[in-house]
Amino acid sequence: MHGTVRWTARVGRQFRSGIRLAGVRCGERRPRTEAGTLARDDDDRYWKLGQFYVNRDDRRILVPKRIGFGRTLNFAHPLSWVLFAAPVVIGVIVAANKG
Repeated sequence: MHGTVRWTARVGRQFRSGIRLAGVRCGERRPRTEAGTLARDDDDRYWKLGQFYVNRDDRRILVPKRIGFGRTLNFAHPLSWVLFAAPVVIGVIVAANKG
């Protein structure tokens, strides 16, 4: 039991650290338009259903939220799907080990 708790805590810390690194490394680079100017994050064509950011030309993984404080994932970036699915996979593994 104690080994599982320690393992889960260690994985959680590594996951949070990875998100922080992705935000620092990729969070501030903004995409450029064909004219060379900076693209806007709040352009309606990049927001699906008003809350999911999808922009293939944007190399950032984490982008500022459209409304409110914080960041959200750029779902056009492959690594964002890994970050999105990782907590679910970890939860399933932990639940399977308990049973």
